[in-house]
Amino acid sequence: MHRSSSRGWPFALAFSVLLLAGPGAAPVSAQCTITGPSSICSGSATLCGPNGPYEWHWTGPNGFAALTQCVTIADPGTYTLRLWDMNNALWSAPCSQTVSGGASTPCGIDGAASACAGEHVSLCGPSGAFTYAWTGPGGFTSTASCVNVGVGGSYQLVVTDPATGCASAPCTHDVTFTTCGGTAVNCPRPAWYWRSQCARGRDDTRNMTSEQLAALAACVDEHTQAFAWSSASEGLCRALRPPVRCNLRLRAKRQFAAVAANVCAGAQGLTAAGGTPIGLDLATAVHLGDLSTTVGAWLADADQQLVSLESASLDRHSVKESYRRLIQTGWMINHAHGIGSACGAGDGPEVWETVAPGSAADAESAGETDESLASEMADETDATLSIEGVAPNPFSSQATIAYVLSSAAADDVQLSVYDLSGRQVRELVHARQAPGRYDVQWDGRGDDGQPVRGGMYFIHGRAGAQPIQTRVTLLR
Repeated sequence: MHRSSSRGWPFALAFSVLLLAGPGAAPVSAQCTITGPSSICSGSATLCGPNGPYEWHWTGPNGFAALTQCVTIADPGTYTLRLWDMNNALWSAPCSQTVSGGASTPCGIDGAASACAGEHVSLCGPSGAFTYAWTGPGGFTSTASCVNVGVGGSYQLVVTDPATGCASAPCTHDVTFTTCGGTAVNCPRPAWYWRSQCARGRDDTRNMTSEQLAALAACVDEHTQAFAWSSASEGLCRALRPPVRCNLRLRAKRQFAAVAANVCAGAQGLTAAGGTPIGLDLATAVHLGDLSTTVGAWLADADQQLVSLESASLDRHSVKESYRRLIQTGWMINHAHGIGSACGAGDGPEVWETVAPGSAADAESAGETDESLASEMADETDATLSIEGVAPNPFSSQATIAYVLSSAAADDVQLSVYDLSGRQVRELVHARQAPGRYDVQWDGRGDDGQPVRGGMYFIHGRAGAQPIQTRVTLLR
C-alpha cells in the first residue's frame, strides 16, 4: 500500500528539478536569517524570517512550533528557523537565535517639583549602567543621568539597559517656577547697554562695577552651553562687542547673550542709573507673531540651536535664516517687545509702560548707537535677493515663488517670468520693498491675462544690480 506524507512531495519535486537541470546546475538554497531582539523585555518579543516565496518552519523551547514569517515568543531560549524555498524546491540550512529573559527597565525621576524663577532644579534618573534619553519643553534633550533645568514644564525620561536592550516606559516629572519675594519687574536692556558696561575709561556711562560685571558674566556662562569662556568677563564683552564686519552667527550670539544678561541681572538685583531695576523673569510670556513661548523656554531653545548651528556653513540659506530668527526674537525681547508691560526708562518700578526701557535717547546719552533690527539681521556676505523656492514645481494651476530680500534697507525689486526665447511673459513684482521674506503667485497666465502654453519658464529677479534666476515647469 502506497503511503504519502505532507512533507514527502517537496523532496520528490526537488529530485525531479535536479534531474531536469542536469549536473552542475543545482539551484542555490535560500539564505536563512532571523531578525528581532535578543531579549524579552516586556512579556513577549517578535522574531521574523526573511521575505520571499518561502514556507517558514519554526521550532523553539517548550514545544514551540509555528509556520508564519513572524512569531511572537514569550519564553527565553533558542529559536530555530528553516525555510522551504518554493521557487527552487529546496530547504535552507537552519538558522537560530537565542533570546534571553528580561524585564522592562524601571524608570523614575528624582528632583524638586518647584523653584523660584531664575533658579535651576536638578532632575536625576535611576542609578545604574543605563543610557538615558531626556526630553522637555523648548526642545530640551539630554543623555546625562542628571540634568539641571530652569524652564517650567513636563520633563520625560526613557531609560535603556544596554546589556539586554530593554527600554523603560517613559516616566515624567513636572516642574514649575514661580516668582519669589514679590512681583518681578521686567526691565530689559538692549545689547548696546550691556556693551557699554564693558567700556574702560568711560566710568560716566558704566553703571556696574568690575565685580558686578564679573558676577553677571559668570551667571551667563554657567547657564548656557553656547558659551565656554576661560574668562567670563572678557568672553561676555567679546560676545557683546563683535567685529566691525560681523556675520549673522556673531550677531545671534550677541542678542542671545544680552537676553541671558537681562535674566541674570534680575536674579542678582542689579539696577541702572537712578535705581531703575534691570531684569527679565524667565516665566514671562513671549508673543511675537506665530511665536508663543516664555523667556526661559526661548533661552533654552536658542541655546540648543546655537550649539547645533556652530559648525554649520554660513553659505547655506537655511542656516542664515535660522540665525536671523534668533536675532529677531532676541532683539525684540531685549527691546521689551512682545513681553507685555515693562518699566519705562528712568522710571521707578512702580511705573509701567509698554515701551522698551532702552530708548534711542538713552543710547545717545551713553555714547552708543542703538542697533536697528534691520542692521542686526543684515549680512555682508549674503546676496541681496534670493529665491527660496517654487512650489509646486511642476504646477498646473498656480505656483508660489518665495523670495528673500536681505539688504539692510529697502530696495527696488523686480521679478518676472520669461519663456525659453527670453521674452517676458508676466511681470510678478516691480516695487520698492523692505527686507524680509515674500511670496508671490503665478497662475500660468501672461501679462494679457491669457493662459500661456505648457513648458519650462524662467523666473528672473533683480534687487538693485544683483540678478537671480530659477526655473519652473507649467503642465497643461
